[in-house]
Amino acid sequence: MAAAEFPSQVEAKHSKATAATKRSRASPAFLRLTPTKRQACTGISLAVGGQSCVMSKGCNSSAASSRRQSTASQSTTCSHPLSGSQSWPGATASTVMLPTARRSSTDSSGPRRAENFNILCFGDSITAGFCNGGRAFEPYGHTLSDGLRAAGYPCDVTVSGHSGLTASEMVATMCDPNVRDIACRVGKGLACHLAENPDLVIIMAGTNDLGKGASPRNMLSDVRRLHEECHRRNIPTVAIAPSTTATGSTVAPRHHFASLLSNWAAATPHVIACFDMEDLVPHPGPNQCWDADCLHLSATGSRTLGERLVPRIKALMPRPESPIAESACPRAGTEQTVVRLTLPERYVASTSGIHSPRLSVCPLICPPLAHESVDASQVDRILFFGDSLPAGLVGGRASELYLQLLTDELLLAGLNCTVADGGFSGLTAKTMVSTMHDTTVKDVTGKLGKGLVHHLAENPCVAIIMVGSNDIGKGVHPRTVCADVCKLHAECHRRGIPTVLLAPPCVTPGPAAMGRGQLASLLAGWAATTAGVETFVDMEELLQSRASSISSTSDKDAFRLSSSGARALGQRLAPRLKHVLDRRPRSRVPSGGSGSPCGSLGSVVCSGSAPQPSGVGESFSAPTSPRPSARFCGAPVTSMSGMTPPVSPPTKNAELSSACIPLGKVNHSSKTIELSSACIPMGKG
Repeated sequence: MAAAEFPSQVEAKHSKATAATKRSRASPAFLRLTPTKRQACTGISLAVGGQSCVMSKGCNSSAASSRRQSTASQSTTCSHPLSGSQSWPGATASTVMLPTARRSSTDSSGPRRAENFNILCFGDSITAGFCNGGRAFEPYGHTLSDGLRAAGYPCDVTVSGHSGLTASEMVATMCDPNVRDIACRVGKGLACHLAENPDLVIIMAGTNDLGKGASPRNMLSDVRRLHEECHRRNIPTVAIAPSTTATGSTVAPRHHFASLLSNWAAATPHVIACFDMEDLVPHPGPNQCWDADCLHLSATGSRTLGERLVPRIKALMPRPESPIAESACPRAGTEQTVVRLTLPERYVASTSGIHSPRLSVCPLICPPLAHESVDASQVDRILFFGDSLPAGLVGGRASELYLQLLTDELLLAGLNCTVADGGFSGLTAKTMVSTMHDTTVKDVTGKLGKGLVHHLAENPCVAIIMVGSNDIGKGVHPRTVCADVCKLHAECHRRGIPTVLLAPPCVTPGPAAMGRGQLASLLAGWAATTAGVETFVDMEELLQSRASSISSTSDKDAFRLSSSGARALGQRLAPRLKHVLDRRPRSRVPSGGSGSPCGSLGSVVCSGSAPQPSGVGESFSAPTSPRPSARFCGAPVTSMSGMTPPVSPPTKNAELSSACIPLGKVNHSSKTIELSSACIPMGKG
């Protein structure tokens, strides 16, 4: 922003914890083992995610004290939950690791105290919240912080905006503790902020470079250096392409820079997301989101930016963990031993508890506790290919992160998978067929991707294809559209990859709606007679009410998902995809010992935590259904090695994963659990 811009450097409302009091960025959950003061039989209370049960095994107080000392003296670290690392320490002695949502610190003499997630918003006057000609400042970071907290994600957001500074000047002053901008306001350089060890840095810079005629490639070089300084310290970043005026000579360079930044971010592991200001807060001209200069956001615009970043940043943050209150433990007030568990976060899913007379556990875990990193071949890859709906960019702005919602719903349904984005906004089915073999395909928003064939080379387990909206909007005959859609599916089937056919939703009322109905009818008939199509889904029926889930835009070849529509898409597609994947022959089974399909999870033993039982009593196991719906990391759950036939708890239609933990046996008379090998259900009921 040229000389008209005023600088500011605004700190967030909530104070940050000092660096001396911060823990490592590991995100452990805690398996709380509480020795009870009983002379004949010392009980152990297992509490996970706020639920608890009692497990007894005979032992003396000195042994319990020894176990507590052993646990307290050992610790294990893991990588930052956002760092992308898939390796973690093995389960040794009394320390086993398991990931959860956010960092917490634990005192063995009392309840846990949570630490907030720390975010740094760094940039120029847009980050500073410059508005109303410099007479007010409304940083988007304040709204972002409030929104995340309201959603249950405690965080501290620091806003560092240097008005008038270019990206090159931010690089030059990176290590300067006193950076003076054009209005003589003093702030800190990026490296000084990084010394405070934030968990995530959001960087938006380049608007002033555009105003001074800098080339997009030089801008990218400077912005990269800002991100790389964070990455060098193992701090992940989010990139935001800057805005400029709605018209003028800077518009084309801005779009060029946004494209370069997006491509670089996609190829850089530590950049965990990239957004475009033009998508977050569209800039068609003067409106309530922009100041009169058409360059700076108004106070309303800054709040809008913060609100629209909330679901996007929330999806990148570790999930919040419900603290275990002392009152939740059946032996509250007794001395406690803590065993820390940490694994890659994608295996953690917060669901409602599963209750039975014998066991009450919050089902949080679905991982193999192995000493090596997760084998990527054990993760199902789902391709979502199509137009603006799979792309998540509709009408020039980003929709809800429904691909993440879809992934989460599949994980909660017991499927270990990732969903790949293969969407191209504005492209017709005919164009997708013609660019099928292209390594680089550009859509109407400037986003670059690859043709269908190159996605299929990555061997997805199933391809979801939803195209045709743009064809119908342009008046193409439904039979022609159907023929092109069939060609895309046929390419998948030729490679042995099953498909799910999604008929596109209605674009606008009138002739286009009639064409969409005819296309849906043709696709349904073709799917019914084609072996490779696993299932057909009409988006109109899937979302039930178009009026509440989808709203039309002025552009006839695009539609926009509302928040409820995006959420409904993920939630309602999940069970259908689960049904498709459940019917597949399972060739990839996690490796494990002693024939246990749960791998090393069936042999989790905390040395010094509890003596191994000498006898085998009645066993408790998750129920198994006739079809392989109860799964652990894609493998059917069967009875564990050395266990008696499973005894199903009285849960209704539970589809569960399970973790086999050696503890003791069931003692109904004392209403405690003495399990020699407890298969604890972990999933949703």
